[in-house]
This record gives sequence, structure tokens and C-alpha cells, in this order.
Amino acid sequence: MLRKLILILVNNTRQKASTLQQFITIYSSSVKF
Repeated sequence: MLRKLILILVNNTRQKASTLQQFITIYSSSVKF
């Protein structure tokens, strides 16, 4: 039970991190320092 919860948490954080990375790359490319 606990292991399942941890796996779900890890997957959620991984998805959020990937979406955050995509947003950062898009934002940085649109700004162009």
C-alpha cells in the first residue's frame, strides 16, 4: 500500500518536472536573452 503511494508520488513529481522543463525551455526560447 505504502509502496504504491510512493510510486504514484514519484510518477507525479516526474511528470510535473518534465512539464516544468518544457515550460522553461519554451519561455527561455521566447524571451531570447
